[in-house]
Amino acid sequence: MALNDSQKRALEVQLRNLEQVLYRVGHRIRERPEEGLLTHHIPIPETVRRRFEALIKQMHEELAVLIRQFELQPKAVDSRSYVNATMALTWSSLNEVLSSKLKRYGEVDPALSESLDPCLNRLIDLALQVAEVAREGK
Repeated sequence: MALNDSQKRALEVQLRNLEQVLYRVGHRIRERPEEGLLTHHIPIPETVRRRFEALIKQMHEELAVLIRQFELQPKAVDSRSYVNATMALTWSSLNEVLSSKLKRYGEVDPALSESLDPCLNRLIDLALQVAEVAREGK
């Protein structure tokens, strides 16, 4: 069964996304993630880790079947594009927790705009700067 060009591109994009997710999940279960200021990771029990690895291996095998069957081609991915896109999402997400937007969750203390917003605005500005650096020279 053949795919038209648009169908093939759609399949390639989704399988490429799956491949990246499998890479990140595989890395997460093999390596102990770095602890953050707001994040503490609960270790994965060895028995569960082995089951995850077996399932991820099966998913890679199925992915390989589809790649061969539909003659999908690898694509060079510029890591700067990933950084740019990630920072754009980060910028958008941070904008959603500015004091003016928090009203949708209930009454907002007027002082919040002075204590929360300046820090968030600095983070938003820094995220935009990171995205700008990622776009330089492209």
